[in-house]
Amino acid sequence: MKLIYAKGACSLSVHILLEELGIAYDCEIVSLKDKTRLEEISPKSYVPLLVLDNGEVMGEASCILQYLCEKQHRLDLIGGAPGSIEKFRCIEWLDFVSTEIHKAVGPLFSKDCIDPLRTTLFQATEKRLEYINDNLDDKSFLTGEKVTIADMYLIVNLHILEHLKFDLNKYSNIMNYIHRMDCLPSVIRAMGQEEAEHTPKRRPLTEKDLASMGLS
Repeated sequence: MKLIYAKGACSLSVHILLEELGIAYDCEIVSLKDKTRLEEISPKSYVPLLVLDNGEVMGEASCILQYLCEKQHRLDLIGGAPGSIEKFRCIEWLDFVSTEIHKAVGPLFSKDCIDPLRTTLFQATEKRLEYINDNLDDKSFLTGEKVTIADMYLIVNLHILEHLKFDLNKYSNIMNYIHRMDCLPSVIRAMGQEEAEHTPKRRPLTEKDLASMGLS
């Protein structure tokens, strides 16, 4: 299978899960500005996209996260067994992060988003952050003491909020949560791989280059 992702986007959540699962996969980085390649893969033209071994393409982060967990029989990462309240609490958080955080702040990326809409979106999102902060008052992760795919989705969105200049320092539980998540091996590996892939690769120096530098 192949993960289609863009650096800094919510596709990182799937990248983290793939690392956590420890299964073989390929990656392809795409641009969100020039969507030519994205449109070749899917008319949705946004990430994440998962190209399955049979060629089918799956989209939507929350769907891909659940699919991979069930496919790899890692029900612990999806909260619990089918039909359990623990599983649906995990899905509840997935939906919350997707609709109330990720999609809600989407307009803030546009240069056309100006006051009063910008202020309204900031205030609404801060209320959601207060809710998350309160929920983390007595637990290490969203649903308890074990990491789930809801956490993998949230941590990516929290970093997106930091990029949008949200002041997360006033939420002490969230800041502690970010530290815990960022220290997880799967998070470190996925973020490191995306950073390395995004770094421009330098071509080997030629004899002409060395001569111009006075080194030949």
